[in-house]
This record gives sequence, C-alpha cells and structure tokens, in this order.
Amino acid sequence: MPRALRVLALLAFVLPIAACDSSEPEPEPVGETPPAFQIASVVVPFGDGTQGLQFAATPNADVRIVRVDVRNPLGNTTVFSPQESIILSGESVPLQASNEAYVRVSGNWSFRFVGTRAAGSLASFDVTTPLSVSARVRN
Repeated sequence: MPRALRVLALLAFVLPIAACDSSEPEPEPVGETPPAFQIASVVVPFGDGTQGLQFAATPNADVRIVRVDVRNPLGNTTVFSPQESIILSGESVPLQASNEAYVRVSGNWSFRFVGTRAAGSLASFDVTTPLSVSARVRN
C-alpha cells in the first residue's frame, strides 16, 4: 500500500504542474493611451499686408514636448521646439516663436508631437494631429 500512496502523491504533484504549462502566450500588456492635442489657429497680419497663421496646442495630459513637426498643405515641414519644459493638461502652448507666424495656406495641416508624459509612467509618445484651415476670412 505505501507504493500506491507514493504513486498518488507523485501524480498529485505532477498533474498541477503539467496543467500550468500552457502553450498559450501571455497576453501583451496594454499600452498607455498617448495624449491628445487640440489645435487652435488664428489669422494674423504680416507687415506687407498679407496674412499669416499662428497655432496653439492644448494637451489633455501633462507633457514634455521635445519637438513639433508642423507640415503645411504644400508638404513643407517646419520643426518647432517649445520653450516650456512642462505643459500642463488644458494649458495652451504656442507652436511658433513669439512675433512669428506661418504663411497662410488653406488646406490640411498636420502637427506631429514627440515627447514624454510629464507625470505617471513618463511614457514617450509620437502623436500626429490634423487641422483643416479654411480659405474663408471670418469677420
């Protein structure tokens, strides 16, 4: 009888280990949702009478922006680096140097934000936000 108990004890030990050895892979960890940016634009006059555009971005999370690639509808890209080290959620940050503006071109602009979260996971992000600019002048 002791031999039968040994076999049962061995089976009781081996079966749970075999059951744990699943061939299914572990699920991938769910990544953190990157921050979103709302873009606002305003038409400004240049000294020669033509019009320019100034943009501001408002993130939905505290972020550190390393760079913003501003691409106009003609396909030209300007790289801008904000001076602020941390932009708080809901705070607007200009996307051009002070007293500067982009040449006004109607169509689809895109803004690629590269940076990291300023709190929590400190995860990096690379987010592109589009903006359609109308040719109409509002009064």
